[in-house]
Amino acid sequence: TNWVDPYVCYAILTAKGGPWVLMSNPLYLHTARRAARAVEIEAFPYGKSPGVVLAEKLADLGLSKGRIGIAGVRHIGRSSIAAQDRDALVAALPEAEFEDALDVLASARMIKSAEELAWFERGAMLTDRVVAHLARHMRAGMTEQQLSGLIHEAAIGEGGWMRVEFIGATPMDAPEIIFPWQYPSIRRLQRGDVVLTELSVGWGMCSGQIQRPFAVGTRPTPEYQRLYDMAVECYERVFEVLKSGATDADFRAAAASVG
Repeated sequence: TNWVDPYVCYAILTAKGGPWVLMSNPLYLHTARRAARAVEIEAFPYGKSPGVVLAEKLADLGLSKGRIGIAGVRHIGRSSIAAQDRDALVAALPEAEFEDALDVLASARMIKSAEELAWFERGAMLTDRVVAHLARHMRAGMTEQQLSGLIHEAAIGEGGWMRVEFIGATPMDAPEIIFPWQYPSIRRLQRGDVVLTELSVGWGMCSGQIQRPFAVGTRPTPEYQRLYDMAVECYERVFEVLKSGATDADFRAAAASVG
């Protein structure tokens, strides 16, 4: 739908039409109607369960007795409809048959349109731009929060939006973290630090993603250089098998050969 709701929203898709969007807050409705691609967009009515509103729409579409798939998002974990909303939906449509359709939707989303591919390329370009901006302006004495400011300056100024922004600095000689913080701190960068990042800039709902370390004020220590070189080798081996017809097992084998 191209609508990223600050809370939660629902979309109804049928074999013949949609999406019909039910979004969270009436105060955001004007923005959703400008951004989203949908047949209809409405907001949660005050004092009425979203599950009941969904049921009423499904009934209007003649689907109150059909098979209805419930799908959410699958990435690291699985997420779907809120429990209270699902309970209200099921109770309002006692003759409908509800099924878990998350895997069906996830498989369909693997097939990208030309427009989506162009958006992914734009998201990847913006992600690269953020990394280059950090490399130019990162200095000892800056806080992690100031690095966050650089990230947003490069991404949002070009129309992108931050989907993942993890930053964490630690001394290379005595590292305290193996993964960046999910929220930047007020810790100041010091000479000899390594800054770990995981960054993902989106264009629409399509984003690039990169994990890039930075050595602060000095060259990487031998151990960090060895780890970086190993990561580059792994990337290049995986990239070699990234072609039509390759399988997940091919990628795993390419990555496993490094060590």
